[in-house]
Amino acid sequence: MLYNPHWNDISLASLIAWLETKPADEGYCYTSTGGCLLAQFLMSKGYCDLCVGSCECYYNVYQEPIALHLPPEFYDISHSHPRTFGAALSRAKAVT
Repeated sequence: MLYNPHWNDISLASLIAWLETKPADEGYCYTSTGGCLLAQFLMSKGYCDLCVGSCECYYNVYQEPIALHLPPEFYDISHSHPRTFGAALSRAKAVT
């Protein structure tokens, strides 16, 4: 498997930068494994074949699930209401 340098940049700052590129009024489905906020963010970082739960995240490498440890505040940012990218950006900025 090739190394992707974006994989190391799973930080609050990188989440904020990514959220700033999204339409503020666009919503996301919190329960969609592939379409939730965290899955979309991780896919933008090069991860694929994701399984994102309410407090855990896995990606598959050669059919083997690998745990991806996200900062705990990521889950609060993504699951709170309203579930729009603009609201998530506000929540993310409030953490800093």
